[in-house]
Amino acid sequence: MRNVISKMGQLILVCMLLMSVSSCSKSKLAIAAAAANAECPEQIEEGLTMTEVKLEDGDLVYVIELDETVGSINELKLGAAFLRPVMAAQLTAKNDPDIVELINLVKEAKADIVYRFIGSQSEKQFDMTFSHSEL
Repeated sequence: MRNVISKMGQLILVCMLLMSVSSCSKSKLAIAAAAANAECPEQIEEGLTMTEVKLEDGDLVYVIELDETVGSINELKLGAAFLRPVMAAQLTAKNDPDIVELINLVKEAKADIVYRFIGSQSEKQFDMTFSHSEL
């Protein structure tokens, strides 16, 4: 999951100049999402492919396809209690300037970050949401 978060942070750098042109935080977030989406699809770990990044209802949504030959969406849901704190710690760590920039942008826009995991075969989905206030 560290790769997911790191890739997102790196993609923010690509659009930093574009974001400085816009004064609206939601517009900046939309630009960042579009820049990240241009890199999709991207394998982020074995069995996980980021297929889309978008702004949905004002939230930053990362759509991640789970290869169900590697694991099931139900297993992911069951492991969410263990996975969530690890992902939250990575999002709130101050040691990666790209992630810090992303989180600052999300907070400024009062948006949440949603990781939407979708099973490749079952098409079942599971959302893991991090509110801007907890970031």
